[in-house]
Amino acid sequence: MRILVADDEIDISNLVKIGLEENGYEVVTAENGQEAWDILTSQEVGLAILDVMMPVMDGLNLLRKIREHSTIPVIFLTARTEDMDKVLGLGLGADDYLSKPFSVTELVARVGAHLRRSHEYLEPKERVASTTITYGSLSLDRRTCCAFKDGRPIELGAKEYRLLLHFMENPERVFTKRQLYQAVWDEELYHDDNTVMVHISRIRSKIEDDPHHPEYLKTIRGIGYKLHYTGNTQGRRKSPISSLPTTLLCWPLFSCPQHWLSPYYPSLAESHPTPLLLTDIRQARLCWTIIARSMRRRS
Repeated sequence: MRILVADDEIDISNLVKIGLEENGYEVVTAENGQEAWDILTSQEVGLAILDVMMPVMDGLNLLRKIREHSTIPVIFLTARTEDMDKVLGLGLGADDYLSKPFSVTELVARVGAHLRRSHEYLEPKERVASTTITYGSLSLDRRTCCAFKDGRPIELGAKEYRLLLHFMENPERVFTKRQLYQAVWDEELYHDDNTVMVHISRIRSKIEDDPHHPEYLKTIRGIGYKLHYTGNTQGRRKSPISSLPTTLLCWPLFSCPQHWLSPYYPSLAESHPTPLLLTDIRQARLCWTIIARSMRRRS
């Protein structure tokens, strides 16, 4: 497996190169972003390790170009430890980052983890009966690693695709950030919540009509996230009561007989002496249902 290491600090580049080669990887190096881009467009590379601050073309601009053509795993190296730098890098489609100074052993371990995940998700699986998985208006093609919403393609980074696939294979299940990291990255290498949070935010910006009020990826406060499509009403029978305006629903309930309610909803009947004045649309709809049942029983 060929790995690209792009860093203008020769000592760091050589140190990483030696560590990777000792673990059986083929390594090519570049001293600036443009040289790295030339390598990526002329050779087959399985993973890229990029320094953020490089001459000619920095790591962030290089990543933008990479993501226009490829979903290979990308790991950032950065001496700038501010959170915004990390968020910006991950938001562009990077898969991981390490702050300088870093452990070469840890970097090699992360490289192995990302390559294993990449191979696992990008190769067809015989155990999967169908290559397409659908949830709501979203669909993923496992064979081509393409995502669609309402039939239109969605551009996802490699980790974004794997996260969304994990959610779609386990709809309605709540995952902690650590569990998501374990599923898409590697449990032993879990280092902060930011990586998962930024990827979730990026996915929402691409699949949600309103990312601030998501219909798919729900935040479960204090726990994590789950995939739950609240906008999916397909296949459900819509009650005619639900389409009635609020004023029409509440108007007849001023004189709703208490004995009509008590067999079905005692607490509501006891807490609302006749005549009832209901301003809550949910209670109004409930009472309409009760009235309908009572009328059927009386007839």
